[in-house]
Amino acid sequence: MKKHKKLIWILIIIFIIAAIATGVTIFCLVTFKERDFVINSKNNGNEDVNISDDTKVYRNSDDNYSFVYKADAKLVEDNPNIYLYTVEEGEPPYIMIYYAKGKIKPEKYFKDYKKMVKKSYKKASFKKISQVHIGDKTLYMLRAEIKSEGSTYVIDRYIEIYKNCSVQYTIKSNHTGSEDEVLAGIIKSFCFDSKAYSNRNNSGNNDSNNTSDTIEYKDFSSISNDKIGISMSVPADLQMQEIPIGLYGQSDNIMLFASYQNSDAMGAAIYDADDFVNRIAEVDGLLQSQLGVDKVTINNGSEEQLGNYQAYEFPIQIETDGFKGSGKLYLINGSNNSSNNSSNAGCYILYYAVSNEDKYTKAAEQCISSFSIDSEPQDMPSYQKYSDTTNKISFLYRTGITDKKPEDRGGIIGLELSDDSFIMVEITNTSTESVNSADDYMQQFVKLLKEDNSDIKYTVSEISRADSGRYDFKTVDISYNYEGKDRVLSLSCADGSNGVIYRIYYSGITDEAEKLKTLYSDILWSFRAG
Repeated sequence: MKKHKKLIWILIIIFIIAAIATGVTIFCLVTFKERDFVINSKNNGNEDVNISDDTKVYRNSDDNYSFVYKADAKLVEDNPNIYLYTVEEGEPPYIMIYYAKGKIKPEKYFKDYKKMVKKSYKKASFKKISQVHIGDKTLYMLRAEIKSEGSTYVIDRYIEIYKNCSVQYTIKSNHTGSEDEVLAGIIKSFCFDSKAYSNRNNSGNNDSNNTSDTIEYKDFSSISNDKIGISMSVPADLQMQEIPIGLYGQSDNIMLFASYQNSDAMGAAIYDADDFVNRIAEVDGLLQSQLGVDKVTINNGSEEQLGNYQAYEFPIQIETDGFKGSGKLYLINGSNNSSNNSSNAGCYILYYAVSNEDKYTKAAEQCISSFSIDSEPQDMPSYQKYSDTTNKISFLYRTGITDKKPEDRGGIIGLELSDDSFIMVEITNTSTESVNSADDYMQQFVKLLKEDNSDIKYTVSEISRADSGRYDFKTVDISYNYEGKDRVLSLSCADGSNGVIYRIYYSGITDEAEKLKTLYSDILWSFRAG
């Protein structure tokens, strides 16, 4: 057995030597199981790269990198991505190149990438992550097989990891390996110097990024908000500042904003990016409040990759404090802040706007694309979501207070803390309760409570409006003693459409009142119907 294994390795070594001698491109695949990912060392050029009439040089002066590619391929810039079409523009097969600043966690990256592919293609299967050696570089590749519009495609996603950045390559093709040779040439020649190949003979250099109309920023610095757990790279001369919800900066020509938000300006919970999109469609003026601007116009958007994150992207126009510009709004689900807490509420809201699109757009997009979620927001609870499609109810409640789950008890959703303390959520109707409104129901509830339990002394508060939530809840607080125990009860009601009443109440012993109030407030804040 040992002799057999030794023979196999000898044959592999002979094959590699022979391949090198004949100039064959080698993709050495090793199934990757360990957590120790190789960090590459940056290079400023490769003297072995052949520059001829059959090649072109792409130079990106904004990010200071360049690479060589085949002259018969069509290169298209779709900031921040670069596409290389080898047959027909806009159609597979193609290679996509994306440069991202900031540290990357490969395991989380591939986990998020899988989710993105599965969301886009229902029938997607994946191979194991493989370690790939191309030239003197080590990359990691995940292969996916998908079906789209009656055709089967192979998508290979590669990550080339560096200390403070990464280069990501994607091949989409009909046949495995059809673009490997082209990609190998790009990877071997990719270097962190936009002028690395300037003095080499070449008839088709790409100098589209070096126009006099584009403002180039050479010096970028990293800024972070550790309490929110985010960071991004910005031009050194752009004054950025920390704000309670994130980062903000503005000059005469550029406006940048990055934040984490789990409550909207109306005091209601933001579940995720989808929920936020629905809220800004429902509530006039909500978007400008969330963005902190005087006026904003938003256009139809789409799902896009922003750095390491899947995001919703929307073109926007902004006016505020004498600044007027165009840019893009990005929404990223709050669950991206932690691989261990996929139920976390909220979303990351980012945007840029420039007063002169031709000169400043690339710089602004470079800043936004460097956005990084580094840690969970501090001093913010995490939440679990309850959703009941039958009763059309959903709400959030924070983790760590009770290990019990909400249950449907015949149309009434119950959440217990103990045998003595619980919360109930229900949708009822004015006709069923023989009342005209939620206010009428609350008054009737207090009246009947006192009449049916005349031997108990109740202390009843004034009816007041709830502090937060997307519905106009009114609340009454009641305290009393029953069977020798001090108890509390709170009832909140709000009017829905067509005679519907939303009813939320809790009851329990005084010793558990604080826990009850916390969960109760969470539900009022986050309650959604329909």
